[in-house]
Amino acid sequence: MPRKAKRSTAGADNPEWIKADFERTAKFPAGVRLKDLKPGDLARMLGKRGAQKAPAKKSG
Repeated sequence: MPRKAKRSTAGADNPEWIKADFERTAKFPAGVRLKDLKPGDLARMLGKRGAQKAPAKKSG
């Protein structure tokens, strides 16, 4: 049985990204590459998750 060709998922609601789109989303300063960072440096740049607004479970 032949395989079906994959349809493109790009469309009006989900456009294909271009190089400029990826450049806008970069979180690292210019010239910094992920593979050159140490784990501590990466953690400091990305920050931490904020406090939980409400407990997920109630004890009792």
